[in-house]
Amino acid sequence: MMETGLTKPVKHLEKFAQLAWRDKRIAVFSGREGIGKTRGFERVAASNAFPKIAFRSRPTISNSGVLEELRTRLGIERSRGSKYLNNDKVYIEVGRWLANHPALIVIDEADLLHGSCFELVRAFHDEYNVPFLLIGNEQLEVKIDREHPRLARRIYRYKERDLSREQTRAVANAMDFRLSDEEFDLLWKYCGGSPGWLEIVVRQADFIAAANGARRGPEAILGAFAEIPRPRRRAARIAA
Repeated sequence: MMETGLTKPVKHLEKFAQLAWRDKRIAVFSGREGIGKTRGFERVAASNAFPKIAFRSRPTISNSGVLEELRTRLGIERSRGSKYLNNDKVYIEVGRWLANHPALIVIDEADLLHGSCFELVRAFHDEYNVPFLLIGNEQLEVKIDREHPRLARRIYRYKERDLSREQTRAVANAMDFRLSDEEFDLLWKYCGGSPGWLEIVVRQADFIAAANGARRGPEAILGAFAEIPRPRRRAARIAA
C-alpha cells in the first residue's frame, strides 16, 4: 500500500535525476516530510541507468566530509608514499577524475549541508562540469536562495506536490494507524498530503490519549493540533 502512495513522487525524482544527468546541471528536488523523497533516493542510488555517487548528508557534515565521501568512493588515496593530500589537493583529484569519468552526485537530506558545502557543489560544477542532484525538505531551496545566490542562478528546481487524499490515506493505512474516518478527516484538514506531519500528529495524539487512560480519538487529535505548529501546504513548480 505504501508503495502505491509513493509512486508518483518516486517517479518524479527518478525522471528529475535523469534530467540532471542529461543536461549536466545542478538539480534541487524538495518536498515535505513523508512524501517519498528517501524512497526515491534509494531507487536512484540503486539504478544502473547512469553512473552516480549517492550518499546522505549529516548534520555534522562539512566540506571535508563531502570531499571524504567522494574521495573514498572514487578510490583516491590520501597518502602516496611520503605525500599526504590535503583537502585542496583532494578537490583537484576528485574534480579531474569526475571530468574524465562523469557521474551524477546525488545527496539526500541536502538541507543539512553546511553553507560552505553549497559553494563546493557550485565549484565542482563550474570548474569540472560535475552534475548534482540535491534532495531535501522545504528549507533546501530557501537556504540556497537566501545564502547562495550564485548557486541559485544555476539550478534546476522541482518542488514535489503533496500527496492526494487517497494516497495519504493509503500511506496511513500502511503505517497501521487504524484511523477512523472522522480522525482522518481532521488530519487531512490539518496536514494535507504530508504523511510526515500526519505521523507526528498521530504519535502526539496517541501520547495524549495514553496519558489520560483512553483510546485515541478525535479529541486526542484536536489536542495534538494545539501542541504542534501548523504545517504549510505547497504546490508543485518546475523551473530551470
